[in-house]
Amino acid sequence: MPKIKNAFHSIFKKDDTKTDKPTFPVIEQKVYEALKEAHQPEKAIINYILTQAANNDIIFATKNSCSYISFVNEEISNFLKDWFVIATAHNNRKMSETMYKDLLNTMIEKYSFTEQADEAEETAAEDS
Repeated sequence: MPKIKNAFHSIFKKDDTKTDKPTFPVIEQKVYEALKEAHQPEKAIINYILTQAANNDIIFATKNSCSYISFVNEEISNFLKDWFVIATAHNNRKMSETMYKDLLNTMIEKYSFTEQADEAEETAAEDS
């Protein structure tokens, strides 16, 4: 019998031979709106995870009572790598609480859903 984590990995591992991935534009828009409006963010995140699973862009694992999710998404992966460095420094007391809060606020602002950011993305898309 395979180990549970190996079974999850084999079910959800990335298949490089597959070229046409299903898309879920309606669900993705609903996820975006739910997060933007802070309306049931947990359900929005769960919906996002499910759409990524349907695209085979996510890997699940469990250890003891914890569940782990790995996104096969460059932007999320890069963010998590950067944030891991910050969180580790803070948790190991190598970063002051003030610096951590400043970085946290900067990241929240950078990744928040704002009308201004939406307009900037639309303008950039129109210019190209």
